[in-house]
Amino acid sequence: MIPILLSFLSRQFRAQVYRQVSQLLKRKKLARDAQLSQAVSLAFDSRDNLYAAYNGIPILFTQRSGLPDITVRTMNDLKVEKTVVVGRDSVVPVSVYQQLPGAVRYGGSDRYETAAMIAQELKLNLNTVYVATGKGFADALVAGNLASHTLSPLILVDHGVPDAAAGFFSANRDSIHNLVMVGGEGIINQAQEGQIRKTVEK
Repeated sequence: MIPILLSFLSRQFRAQVYRQVSQLLKRKKLARDAQLSQAVSLAFDSRDNLYAAYNGIPILFTQRSGLPDITVRTMNDLKVEKTVVVGRDSVVPVSVYQQLPGAVRYGGSDRYETAAMIAQELKLNLNTVYVATGKGFADALVAGNLASHTLSPLILVDHGVPDAAAGFFSANRDSIHNLVMVGGEGIINQAQEGQIRKTVEK
């Protein structure tokens, strides 16, 4: 699968991006007898890229008003049978969700809850957990790339440790043996790191 990174693009380039993605996917030979999943999301976010990296699937974008024609054509060309939607209905509306084949949604109340939900639901390798800020995108994208190689979770934090993140660490403390903080102390401070490490201490 050709990796396609489509994060934080300006609106005027989206139509061009849709065309380029369609062309790339059409040129790529995919096994028709394999179950093909397609991630569809409106948000240009590390959570979407990470989910796709975990599963080796392409990302297609949608709009709140409906599925773009190029997205519909590409999904038809690829004979998509299952769709994974990352984001709650305020991001990908029910009207769009209902148009998608075999749709399953992962969406929390915010990006922190969504990241924790994805990490929990995918039954990942919990030996090592990556932690990055959800306030920007650079560290999370780097962490997501690293995490995908070992099927490790990526948990997002803000200026503290959000309840969703704290809940994930508490629920999985017996399985977590390594924590990787991505970013300097100005991004993830000692108090945050200390709180997380204390939660998973054996």
